[in-house]
Amino acid sequence: MPLDDRQVFDTPIAGYGEKELGRHSYTKGAWSLYVLYRLVGEKSFALIIRNMLKEFTERGINFSEFQKLSERATKRNLDKFFKEWVYGTESSQLLVDKIPIADIMRRYGP
Repeated sequence: MPLDDRQVFDTPIAGYGEKELGRHSYTKGAWSLYVLYRLVGEKSFALIIRNMLKEFTERGINFSEFQKLSERATKRNLDKFFKEWVYGTESSQLLVDKIPIADIMRRYGP
């Protein structure tokens, strides 16, 4: 695995900016949003995005604020998802191992 790939594998998305890995957010970031979409459903995901656009028009949103907004919109605890997909690197292994989305969903309960 090339150094850049290893660094991406070992770096949480929340750390991409600090390590100048932002270009990788277009792949792993997109996967993270897709997993969140599948986890909360279409209506809740749309509500998350609508609320984000309404509440954060004047400034950007950070990951902690996005988690709180997502949990408020869905009325769910999404801590495990955010720990693995934003703040941790467990998601890297799930993607490398090509774990099916149905199996990924089971990790986060109903």
